Amino acid sequence: MSTQNEPCQYTIRELFTSEFHFSIPLYQRAYAWGPNEINTLIDDIINADDHDHRIDHYSLGSLVVHRMSGSESTEDYLEVVDGQQRLTTLYLLICGLRRIMNTAQREWSGMRLSSRLLSFSNRPSSNHALGRILDDARSVTENSASPAATDLSIDDFGNGSDTLFSGYVAILNHLTACAKGAEDDLESFSQRLLDHTQILLMPLPERTDLNHYFEIMNTRGVQLEPHEIAKARLMSGLTGGDDSGARDRNVFSKIWDACSDMGRYVQMGFNPAQRTILFGDDWSHPVFTDFDSLRGALCPEHVTSEQTSADTTLDELLRSTVMIDNSKSTSSSDNGGASEDDESRFTSVLDFPNFLVQSLKLFLSANEDYENSFHEFITNHSVEISPAQTVRTADDIVLNDANLLRYFETQRWYFSSEEWIKSFAVFLLNTRFVFDAFIIKSDTENDKSSDHSHWSLGRLYKISGRNDAGDTIAITRTFSNITTTDGDSNGDDYNGDGDVGADITAVEKSTYSFQNDITMLESMNQVTFTSMTSKTFVQDYLRSLYHINSDPSELIEKRYTIAKEFRTDLWNLALDRFRESARGWENDLRQAYGSPCFGIFTFNFIDYVLWRYREAPNSSTDDSMRDGPDPNSVPLIAAVNQVWQQMGSDANAGLSKFRSFTFRYRNSVEHLFPQDLVRRDAEGKLEVDKSHLNMLGNLCLLTRSENSKRSNLNPKDKVGLFNIDDQSLKFRIMAAITKGSGWDNDAISTHTENLSKVISALIKEPQELYAVTLGETLD
Repeated sequence: MSTQNEPCQYTIRELFTSEFHFSIPLYQRAYAWGPNEINTLIDDIINADDHDHRIDHYSLGSLVVHRMSGSESTEDYLEVVDGQQRLTTLYLLICGLRRIMNTAQREWSGMRLSSRLLSFSNRPSSNHALGRILDDARSVTENSASPAATDLSIDDFGNGSDTLFSGYVAILNHLTACAKGAEDDLESFSQRLLDHTQILLMPLPERTDLNHYFEIMNTRGVQLEPHEIAKARLMSGLTGGDDSGARDRNVFSKIWDACSDMGRYVQMGFNPAQRTILFGDDWSHPVFTDFDSLRGALCPEHVTSEQTSADTTLDELLRSTVMIDNSKSTSSSDNGGASEDDESRFTSVLDFPNFLVQSLKLFLSANEDYENSFHEFITNHSVEISPAQTVRTADDIVLNDANLLRYFETQRWYFSSEEWIKSFAVFLLNTRFVFDAFIIKSDTENDKSSDHSHWSLGRLYKISGRNDAGDTIAITRTFSNITTTDGDSNGDDYNGDGDVGADITAVEKSTYSFQNDITMLESMNQVTFTSMTSKTFVQDYLRSLYHINSDPSELIEKRYTIAKEFRTDLWNLALDRFRESARGWENDLRQAYGSPCFGIFTFNFIDYVLWRYREAPNSSTDDSMRDGPDPNSVPLIAAVNQVWQQMGSDANAGLSKFRSFTFRYRNSVEHLFPQDLVRRDAEGKLEVDKSHLNMLGNLCLLTRSENSKRSNLNPKDKVGLFNIDDQSLKFRIMAAITKGSGWDNDAISTHTENLSKVISALIKEPQELYAVTLGETLD
């Protein structure tokens, strides 16, 4: 058996060899998984096969073991402390595969099962059941055909552990059902299971107090998460001399924990004194420079450690994940305040595991001498890398937390250096600060929406208390320092969505425009790409910010001057995505429903363009949605104006209600004139026929639940039942047309033609059409 004491990833094939002997102790509950849990595990492994996104390995989490010494007559073994349900199910699963696979498949898989691989301590009936199951799996001779797995039942096994037998039968039934689709399904699944599914074998330190461990695990109620294991792995590299290793691990843990709380601004993860040292007197921008300065702020005194770093890492990890500082030192602001007691006010667009993957990708790409550093490290430190630990560059990292541990594992050479571990900690804290200040959040405090789509783009700062009052945390707009008409007179507070007051300077108006445009572009992507693993736009935005200025403190200090460049970057990224997704759009205008050219992103982007390029009805007044683009955008403005003018008299009235448009989670492309009505119109008496039904002009974004309640109503009745102000701009325009001249073939054709001119202008106009707008004087 291996003597390795460090956590290590194993494929299932590697785990199920004669090298290991796992024993499930009596204090563990008996095997309890039923068909639901078993089928979920099998289906998860099947569905994890995502070649398009290069997901090489699927992680089943951790298997925590305690190395035990055998007696004179028995060998050493690994006592399973956490993960026995999954381990036992995997054993049964491989037995099931061994039983039902044909000869060629068995030879290909190379599966060899040993009776000593898994056993139950002091549970003879369970061991008897495992023996019977193993005998059954081996019962298929090399020359026999695959037996009918579904013919088995628990009764075929006689006395023993019913839960083990029933689990085995459930596996056979599910595998047989999965194999009916194609002959190679079992072989493909076997390869995925054995060679591309991993589990982290995590030995406890030799002197671990198991009673203390179980007390902590029972308090947590869940197994260790992959990001917590990554934290432990990184902390184990901070060894140092004397007490420096313990101090460094303490600092690293505090940074990691502050960054992991995605529901609050990262400054709130530190106490007020620490905030002042790390983020300045007003808590608004980083002033730390390196890990040493962080140590001085977070762990200024000596930390004693009675154990070596290898023995303390796991215990430190467990303690750090359950010991939460509940001290509340500051009060809440009346205007834009963020109470420290209100930990759930903000909802991030990323959870921490996915933020961690995003940060790792940025960290690797930020180091230009990546390969040179690697070769130098190998030469100077004689680091050995196994073939499975292929070094990944930033481009190889897919933004999916399913492979988080794998990504860190393949960078082991990188993170075996204390210098790089500390550099990553500093980078992680800086990136979390930039993320908080420049990437939108959902603000639940001022949220009047039904889908948590009240978007906030703000930065945190401190308001000093007066007359013994506590200091206050407040949130202000990142790019703008003006107040809306529904807000307070304090011009530096975040106050909601009201209109801008008239008595403001040109610069203030431009910063307000930047703030709104950036919020709109970011929220457009957020409501389109809702899965945590589809948020490549966050990576693009963070890269843009670091390209503009790699110093997070200067990004804040110069935020007014960088606003235009950042907004232009966001626009160009969106325009590039639109041009790519709309490739071949001309051919699908009449059959837009279901076309890849006209997915959710295309409709949301069209909404943004309709909002951004709406021309003022009277240039002599200030009643325009935007300030007015440069001459390059004239063809686009003209096309957008035609779309609006189809509304008739409503086109030039009440622009304020359109100015307050926000993106919400509308997840379904639907017909305004219903499909079912057209299908039942055999005599062609309706206003809309089949040739117009699926045109772009008859389609809009709605939530699926909204449309399902009204899907078969005629357009006039349908739009009357919607809260129009909550809908997309395209739907609002369609609703106004319906209420005015009616919704028929001509209306659909005209709307389609007008939209085609907008798309054509976006495709053909120069990239710089958005770069400059009137009144933008922040060069």
